[in-house]
Amino acid sequence: MSPSAALSKIPHSTDLTSKQLSEVQKWREEIPNGTTWSLFTTNHVIYFLALYLMSKTCERIIRRYINPNLSLYHVKNCTTYVLEIIWTTIALGLQLSCYRLMTRDFNYRDYQVAQIIGVILIDLYIFELLYRPVMRIPLVMHHFTTIFLVIYGSFIVTNCENIDLYAQALILLFQASTEQSTFIGLLFYRVLRSWSSWVLFFSVFQVFAVKFGALIWCYVYWGKSRTYVLPNKDHEPLITGFNVVYPAGGLVLFGTQIWSTYVVWKIASRSRRDQRELIRAPEIKLEGSFESDSTKNQSISNFEMEQTNMV
Repeated sequence: MSPSAALSKIPHSTDLTSKQLSEVQKWREEIPNGTTWSLFTTNHVIYFLALYLMSKTCERIIRRYINPNLSLYHVKNCTTYVLEIIWTTIALGLQLSCYRLMTRDFNYRDYQVAQIIGVILIDLYIFELLYRPVMRIPLVMHHFTTIFLVIYGSFIVTNCENIDLYAQALILLFQASTEQSTFIGLLFYRVLRSWSSWVLFFSVFQVFAVKFGALIWCYVYWGKSRTYVLPNKDHEPLITGFNVVYPAGGLVLFGTQIWSTYVVWKIASRSRRDQRELIRAPEIKLEGSFESDSTKNQSISNFEMEQTNMV
């Protein structure tokens, strides 16, 4: 069937000129992809609305039922921790379900799921960047690097159609999907101090070990894939760029993790020290004026605000 005959079946197409029919034909033949600027993605919109509704619900629960004395600043931080726990756990579960893709056993379903993982993580990070009142440079760098790597990896894979590149990108995303214990510890630090130090100390070792292992796995896979991947000559510049950007991006993400480990360790140490002081409090005779106590409390509050902004 000719284009004109096909277009003639469109309602009211008989009222269009040949030039207008030609433009309609372009629209019908368009195959949108990740770099199509006019692409409207309903899933992003729905996900952002879900994040907004979840954040408002979480804020209300924290302020009404958990700790009414928390400032809005800390309520937003706690809300962020809850969202991170929920959505990174979902992303991690989906990531593990795609294990065949990371062993070069390609399955189209795994490819689709991997795309969903990217959407979950980058939209979550964008929402956090907009939602949280203050974020330190290392955390902002981590989020921007992750967003860039997901977008860049999707672009490269879409154009090169190379399974190994997608597997490397999926392995590298463990740098963003395995921090649940840290967020649980930080949430406990705000609402349940008695357990926070133990959870935070555990998260320091668990997250560091998992991310270090994932980074080594990514580099080993990258080194092996370079020996048996024979890309199309037209794709060689793209793959060369990938071979530079992704190893460097992995180092940046792990570097921010080292900083995060240091900060979480400081928070855990502070929390444990506060717990010990609380236990010893009945045996200590309090001295000093009310002003000195207020100054001490203010310094503690400033410390907490400074540290929790970093993770």
